[in-house]
Amino acid sequence: MKPEDKEKLSGNANQLLEDLNFKSVFKNSISLLKPSRNRFLVIVGFAILIMILYYFVLINSVNGIEHALGIVNYVTTVSVAILALIITGYAIFQALATGETLIGLLKTNQGKRSYFLTYNNYFFAISLLYLTLLIVNFVLFVVLSGLPTDWALPYFSTKCNNMLYSLLMVIYLSFVFNSMIELKSFVFNLYSVFSTTAVQKAITKIKETDRSQ
Repeated sequence: MKPEDKEKLSGNANQLLEDLNFKSVFKNSISLLKPSRNRFLVIVGFAILIMILYYFVLINSVNGIEHALGIVNYVTTVSVAILALIITGYAIFQALATGETLIGLLKTNQGKRSYFLTYNNYFFAISLLYLTLLIVNFVLFVVLSGLPTDWALPYFSTKCNNMLYSLLMVIYLSFVFNSMIELKSFVFNLYSVFSTTAVQKAITKIKETDRSQ
């Protein structure tokens, strides 16, 4: 291994142990979930469509409390399955990131961080994203279950209640929609790790073949 590679490998390995506390790891990880400009525009478009759908169509044909409870229950069921998938994906990542693959991920940088640290932080961030979604759903389920199905904010007109309900549903569903889109990056990161592992194994095999000749 070249001296510069050894130095980079040592520096990136030490970087893994720097600021090893929840606040620092959370700060470094959450930035990886920042939506791109294209995704932001897609989410805005989705939010506008949902607002139109709820305020002009669904609000007069469904019971708001029962409808919201149904969506919360459905999202919770799907989120639990996805969180299990993410944990499995992280276990696969840890199993693959050994030997030459680990060295390759540690000595190759993406910006100021090694690929290993970037992938590690990303899996932490997306796990927290879905854990947060489950906590939000739990709170919503408890609150909505305790409300009468015909409940509305007192001292507000029906139109104002409908507008507020539609707005809250838009915020919630946009958050869920963004979480679902984030799975694209999760799958791509797993694909990248698989590709890196294949390349490292190929390089190792070539070196072994050259030495045996």
